[in-house]
Amino acid sequence: MFDGIKLLTFVFSAINMSYMFVMKDNFYGEFIHGSSFVNIMFAYIAWACMSVALKWYVIDRKDFGYKSVFTHGPLLGFIIYAIMNICLMTVRPDWSAAMASTDVFFGTGMFMMVSLFALIFKKFL
Repeated sequence: MFDGIKLLTFVFSAINMSYMFVMKDNFYGEFIHGSSFVNIMFAYIAWACMSVALKWYVIDRKDFGYKSVFTHGPLLGFIIYAIMNICLMTVRPDWSAAMASTDVFFGTGMFMMVSLFALIFKKFL
């Protein structure tokens, strides 16, 4: 089980780091203040938790298939990222609704991509 979590965590991190690299100057510039070890450690903890949630609630389902890639995976991503962004909006007043919407859209799509990856490489998970 934990080897699959490591693989899913790597996929989450690769997608998220690519997205942040592309979007940091345009969208998240004032929120990213360098990449310290502590920030990266917390990011990997979050990605590991997302991997566990995806494995438990989507991949380990008996009916996991292409339908799950486009329904259950994105729904889980939407719920996680919506809650996370609502919390950010209450803590950081400068976190706008447009930023939250973009982040929720990205999280939903990322969970769909990772679910597709999990379906393709299910034997390794």
